[in-house]
Amino acid sequence: MSTAVTQGADLIVRLIPFSVVLGVAAGAPVELCAALKSQKTATLRPLVVTLRSAGGQHEGRGWMHAYRLTVEQANRARHKCRQGHKKGTPNAESLLLAGWVFVLPTLAPAGLTAQTIMALYRCRWHVEIAIKRWKSVLDVDALRAKATSPLAEVWRPGKLP
Repeated sequence: MSTAVTQGADLIVRLIPFSVVLGVAAGAPVELCAALKSQKTATLRPLVVTLRSAGGQHEGRGWMHAYRLTVEQANRARHKCRQGHKKGTPNAESLLLAGWVFVLPTLAPAGLTAQTIMALYRCRWHVEIAIKRWKSVLDVDALRAKATSPLAEVWRPGKLP
């Protein structure tokens, strides 16, 4: 992410809270559970955060948008969290945060609203699913020759409609 941002790209990514170190402008860690507990269902909350990689080499600023799932969606997400947890049961913080979708754009909120950011994120997911189906139906992901061979140059265009 940091390489893309330093080269001038703006990103909208889904954020897993435990995969990065989130902080506030002063550098203190963000207490997500405390900040989000009182938020109503199916609402968005923007938070200004700083991101640090696990090793601490890279740091950047972003605007995290937290969307609280509906009760049914949150229960399904918590069930998945319990099923996917390797060691016993997940802690209370993991179960609470499973009921949220966190999206981190590097774009300032003045450029795009939180609702627009979430709509773009949902659109991106539909595009990924369409590409996955396309690859599966056309068997495009199974190249029948080495990628640099002349046969590959003939095979790829022949596979496309």
